Amino acid sequence: MGCASSKAAHAETAQPDDRKEPEEANQKQERDQEEEVNQKQENDQEEASEKQQHSVKEDSPQEDSPAVEQAFYVQAAIYGPPGSNKSNLCEQLTKPTSDGGLGLRHFTIGEVQRLAMRGHATLGPKVKEAMAAKFNKDKGAKGGNKSAGPSEELNAQILAWVLESQKPDNGWILDGYPTTPEQLRTLKEEGIDIRHAVIVETKDEDLIRLMTGRRMDLEESKIYHLEGIGGYEIPPEAVQDLPPPLLSLNV
Repeated sequence: MGCASSKAAHAETAQPDDRKEPEEANQKQERDQEEEVNQKQENDQEEASEKQQHSVKEDSPQEDSPAVEQAFYVQAAIYGPPGSNKSNLCEQLTKPTSDGGLGLRHFTIGEVQRLAMRGHATLGPKVKEAMAAKFNKDKGAKGGNKSAGPSEELNAQILAWVLESQKPDNGWILDGYPTTPEQLRTLKEEGIDIRHAVIVETKDEDLIRLMTGRRMDLEESKIYHLEGIGGYEIPPEAVQDLPPPLLSLNV
């Protein structure tokens, strides 16, 4: 009797657990269905958002797209002694990026001054006046006691005008300028910030070899080199016997 009573009691206590199993299964099924519905809604929203973004990219002009941004913009100056092939290096840097260059614009301060004299109604006459004063003073000067020509402020103004008017796409490189803190300061005052400096270092014996081996075809205004080095071609026979171009030295 005791054993039968115990089994009956056990059966009675087990019955409520058996009834809960279908309820829990139904609740789980409902949760799964709800999660499935929510996931479908999220997927639909993401798909709609992607379609909208794709449509905006197709309708918008390319220049308005944030993906079309300037990869780089160079503002540099380059320095080196005569014969160090700065010009050839700058020529490489000015080539389009498709040809292995950077697409920069190369300026010398003399070129900038000439551009101002030809194209700026206000700054041009000032540059001409300063150059005339320099020429007149230099005629009577001895040795290296020569005038500087246009002032640092005037050079900075005309350079700012040239950069603004020409708007180089990838940047610019200024050849041999500035050379003093005062020149650098005046450029900054005009909003010209030189961020990089390229220093060309060459051994003295290499400079002598590069300079003395140069030959210039005066008719073609083309420079050659007897050894074909320094970025120059070997000259034709008619040019090989010519003397090297004269060097401008401050002594």
